[in-house]
Amino acid sequence: MKIGLSQQCITPAFPVHLGGFSIERISNQKLDDLYVKVMVVEKDGEYFGVFTFDLLAVDDLIVKPIRTEIQKRNINEENFLFVATHTHSGPGGIIETRRGLLCASEEIFIKTHTELIDKIIDKSILAFDDAMKDCRDTLLYYAKDVLENVGDNRNNRELKGNNDLSVLFMEQVEGKKAVLLNFACHPTVLNGTNLKVSADFPGAIQTALKADGYDMSFYLNGSCGDISTRFSRHSSDENEIYRYGKLFKQKVMDMRGNARRMDIDTIRFFQTKIRLHLKKTEGIELAQKQLNTCMQNLNDAKMKGITGSDLRLIESYKEGAEANLRLAKYPFDSDEVDVNIQFIKINSHVVICIPGELFSELSNPLQNENVHFVGYANGYLGYFTDKVAYDSFCYEALSSPFDKGEGERMMIFIAQLTDKLLKEE
Repeated sequence: MKIGLSQQCITPAFPVHLGGFSIERISNQKLDDLYVKVMVVEKDGEYFGVFTFDLLAVDDLIVKPIRTEIQKRNINEENFLFVATHTHSGPGGIIETRRGLLCASEEIFIKTHTELIDKIIDKSILAFDDAMKDCRDTLLYYAKDVLENVGDNRNNRELKGNNDLSVLFMEQVEGKKAVLLNFACHPTVLNGTNLKVSADFPGAIQTALKADGYDMSFYLNGSCGDISTRFSRHSSDENEIYRYGKLFKQKVMDMRGNARRMDIDTIRFFQTKIRLHLKKTEGIELAQKQLNTCMQNLNDAKMKGITGSDLRLIESYKEGAEANLRLAKYPFDSDEVDVNIQFIKINSHVVICIPGELFSELSNPLQNENVHFVGYANGYLGYFTDKVAYDSFCYEALSSPFDKGEGERMMIFIAQLTDKLLKEE
């Protein structure tokens, strides 16, 4: 087994609009650098790999040109995964908002910035070429555990959430050391008041692990559509993201002591698609009434002195109503959309890669020791929520482009394919 590792800085030039919150934020400085990181695996003359980006999301504007460059090198571009960490303190303008599902969400994702996108693509290709040159014999170790006190269900803390942490340790023979982490949690320790570019806690994880000799850390976010640090964070500043970085580092180093040696006997990538129904807008008048109600509830909460995470939950309902109003003003030009889902089979493990924000309430029944979920993968189509979120008037359901029940229907489709893959020898 040979693995190549590389990274390139993609911190944007200043000033830059930050994406992720429906608040105009212009940054003129950084808290920490953003990176594109590439891992290339060579097995039996075939190449596989992962690109991770310290960005809010990635879609075909970034992914497709990189796949084209991979193909030009006579390598199968379908054997690669492209994932955003989902930091809300990175540049906006890096996905398509001029048309399609996100044209009503430009204030969150920011107007598409083609020059910035081109620079990210160039750095990504450079990192890929460097990783190819870096391929060398590598030892792999795998561990899975639970990391508490980081993420909770941000709408209802009594729900399970998902604290599973999977870690793949990569140790090149006479080379680099790196870790790949799969954990479900919104990197939103830094909130809408932050004006500094940052990778949030995934960046702090890399900083913390460097002290223990790890050159790189790849953060693959999981099904965190309904999971964040809302109830676990003590503040929303630099010190807090470093506190989370230390929590991850301590757990990862503990897991290294119990990690088992892993040899990859089989590895296979493939993509499929399911067509989901888009929601029908309720009309501008009704959406405006819903927003007025949410705004009144928020004002009442402030008058009562409600603060902290409880106030943030009420604020999120208002933000959801705002998103719902935007959808009413910018209705979709079709009734359905194809959702591309990537499956990766590694030995007895199946990794399911979703182009958006999947609720853990949907994926938890399927996830286990051998089934893993990765979000923000190969594209971005918004939230995939459960029916309860629609009934509860949650932000995620109001801002989702999909009709009620489509999340459950997608999961039935995924479960059937996953079961088939697990039964394959």
